[in-house]
Amino acid sequence: MNDKILIAVTTPSLGDALCTLPAIIEKSKTYDISLWMENRHVRNLLKLCPTEINFAYDKPETFDFEMSIQPVFDKYVRTHHMSQGYYHQLDLSIPTNVPKSPLYILHKFRPIFENLNNPLLVSPFSRSDHNHNKLWFPDRWEKVIHYILEQGRDVILVGSLEEKETETAQAFRNAAKDNKGTGRLIEEYSQPLEYIVGLMNYVGEVLSIDNGMSHLTAALQIKHFLLYPTDLPFCWVSNPNLNAHHIRKRPKDLIVEEVLELIFNSSKL
Repeated sequence: MNDKILIAVTTPSLGDALCTLPAIIEKSKTYDISLWMENRHVRNLLKLCPTEINFAYDKPETFDFEMSIQPVFDKYVRTHHMSQGYYHQLDLSIPTNVPKSPLYILHKFRPIFENLNNPLLVSPFSRSDHNHNKLWFPDRWEKVIHYILEQGRDVILVGSLEEKETETAQAFRNAAKDNKGTGRLIEEYSQPLEYIVGLMNYVGEVLSIDNGMSHLTAALQIKHFLLYPTDLPFCWVSNPNLNAHHIRKRPKDLIVEEVLELIFNSSKL
């Protein structure tokens, strides 16, 4: 029988918490894990992992291991991907290659998605404290989405309910107005991550800035068009899967034509 340990993941953001999964799963191979996770959405997503994990729903006063982003950032930001750095916090050897998060793919939503036309899932939002370094301009999003819809591709916009009323979300709706193409704008707000996992797997291509969805895309090994800022070393949050195509620029320097070239040229690969 394996020894029992209690792990507390005190990293609140979606993307940072998702990157703890490979280390947790590796640790579960030799220990019976009870896990408390501050981000409840990621906790629900752990139900898709191939390893059975027990959950503590009330924050424990004491625990064997704490997984927190700041110490990992301070030590590894210039040398490793964050998911590698988390191994150190569980007394595990840091893997040579960037690990991926094995997640079961849900098929129960499949009938909902089957009427989509060559869809592209787009995630333009970020709740990061430093999102001013990540967010792209609404007027440029509008031009990109307008062109994609004109090419007959459906665009699925995902975000939280709070993001529905943002200027960026409105730019997507403006792009869909009087569009002469056959592509449709489909808005999905505040859906459970289990639903998003099924949707992303079915769609197969994601366009995003650096955010929680970009980390989920990496975990699912899905083709990814990533608009990545220049304020952090690329190794720290770069999408590690081989299906990632990226532009690394400051948002103000990123132009519409570059994003369209990234999407349409890479889609042929």
